[in-house]
Formats: sequence, C-alpha cells, structure tokens
Amino acid sequence: MVPEDAKLGQLEDGLEVKALQQAFVRLLTKKKLEVVQAPRQVQAERYTIKDEMQRLNRLLQENHKPVLFTALFENGDREEIVTTFLALLELVKRKKVVASQSEVLGDLMIERKVDAIESS
Repeated sequence: MVPEDAKLGQLEDGLEVKALQQAFVRLLTKKKLEVVQAPRQVQAERYTIKDEMQRLNRLLQENHKPVLFTALFENGDREEIVTTFLALLELVKRKKVVASQSEVLGDLMIERKVDAIESS
C-alpha cells in the first residue's frame, strides 16, 4: 500500500504504481527466489541503489529503445533484484525513466525520458 502523502514519480497515462508492484511480484514468483534466513552478521552492501541507477541508465541509453521490465532482472540474487527494483523506482520518481504498459497485466516497458537524455 502506498501512503497517500508519498511523492511519486509520474507514470505513463493509464499506468499505476500498482502495475509496477504486480510486475515485481510476478518477477519474484517466476525467479522462485527462496526465502533465506537473515544473516547473523551485518555485511557490507554488495549492491547500492546509486550503482544500480547508473547501470540502468547506461543500459537504457545503450539500447535506444524501450526495454522489457523483466530484462532488467535477468541475472542476480535476491539482494541485487531488490536493489535494482528500488533503483528503478527512484529513476521513475526523478522522472528520468518512464514505464509503460499496452494492456492490463501486459509486459511493462521501461525507457529513458527524452528530456533526461538531453540533460545527460
């Protein structure tokens, strides 16, 4: 559930945050990630949101066309997948990328915004 006072990025017309949540749940289900016990020791971060935002920006810039949401998560463990998803949400919030969907429960497409490309 998203708090009413949350400042959310703008999604394409007709696309709601709930669609991103559903796509993420489908991704986790498809990957069949196992539930792991919390580590008994605090470990250094292997992935950071900042690094994943940079990786996503490079990937989207190199492709010059929309990328399937699921393609952003083809490899990686649970920690990397969650960090990548949080990075994607931050890019949407900052209006650097847009997510679009042509039909309900259809594939999500992610692409850089034109003005984000020009200001890079």
